[in-house]
Amino acid sequence: MLRMHNIQRGLALGPALVLLLAACAPAPAPAPAPGSFDDAAAALSRADAPALRKALGLGPGLAARAADLASRLDPRAWLVVMGASWREHDLAACARAMQARDDAALVSAIGMGEQALAAEILQAGRTVYTRRTGGMDYYHNSAAPLTLLAPALAPATSAGVEGYELTAWGRADDRVCRVRVGRNRRGMSNLSAAADPALDGPARPRGTARFDTPAKAAAGVSQALPPLDETHWMGLEARIVLADGGMETLRLGRDEGGWYLVERTRQSLAEKLESERDRRLDLLRRTAAGLMQASGRWPRDESQITLRPVDYTDPASGPGRLGWADHDATPPRGIRLAQPQTGTDVAAECLEPVQGRRRVITRDGVLGWAPGG
Repeated sequence: MLRMHNIQRGLALGPALVLLLAACAPAPAPAPAPGSFDDAAAALSRADAPALRKALGLGPGLAARAADLASRLDPRAWLVVMGASWREHDLAACARAMQARDDAALVSAIGMGEQALAAEILQAGRTVYTRRTGGMDYYHNSAAPLTLLAPALAPATSAGVEGYELTAWGRADDRVCRVRVGRNRRGMSNLSAAADPALDGPARPRGTARFDTPAKAAAGVSQALPPLDETHWMGLEARIVLADGGMETLRLGRDEGGWYLVERTRQSLAEKLESERDRRLDLLRRTAAGLMQASGRWPRDESQITLRPVDYTDPASGPGRLGWADHDATPPRGIRLAQPQTGTDVAAECLEPVQGRRRVITRDGVLGWAPGG
């Protein structure tokens, strides 16, 4: 009778014990926010291509968002914000996909198609690699490149920044690996990790100044940079696009003394377009001058010069559409050849005036302005 009582008591305590254990068990970790670094890193780590594509925003509405960016940014800056500046891309196909609002075609055109993403997933998780010595290949094991991934690599976009892409180099065991991170106002735009056998050390410094963080080495940069304070980091490259279309680029290295600045540039949108316009004017002048040197006469028109149609487009003009017209099937003509008689005469000029003046270049190679409405 006593035994039966104990059994019944045990049966009665069973549900209470289950409830007590359930209450003491740790709560499951919350799912990462969609589009966050953790969301993309988790998908990359488990080799889940559809989830990675979703985390990077490569789904419905991509072409519409991209078209809005293209109306405000030149192609180079647009690629950075799209997370594709280091990828194999086709800007002409990008333009067609945006016009057709074809999300799938745009994903492929910016170099994030199924095969490209699958290859990156394999590279990120690869632990076996070869090293050639004495004419023979030796196989080694090392930590996977994706072990370098950490949320600090992708700081939130700073005020006034449209998007950025960062490349950081570090050592995973005895291998140099490259991590690429992209972010825009929507969220993550790029995430990849791979071994980089071509790099065996940091970039050479140009000065002696050393700092304990990349941000201090690039004081005044528009975008917050990752701290990269672990000793395995050895280099950082940043491409930062500002909301007004301007762009900053940075290259930094690290040695035993700390972080140092290797290269830094900043250009406004207008400066980028005008610089390319002037380069094309000079290209036309030099090509014509080369023909004159070879034949003794200045070419009578463009038909005697071998240049691409895009070389006659003025990206700084209205028809140039911030440089996107370069990728039209028939780029609009914005630059023409002139007929100079002396070295100070105009050799090439833009068709569209700017405030009543035309941008010109003389036969001697001097850039300037000439009256013209």
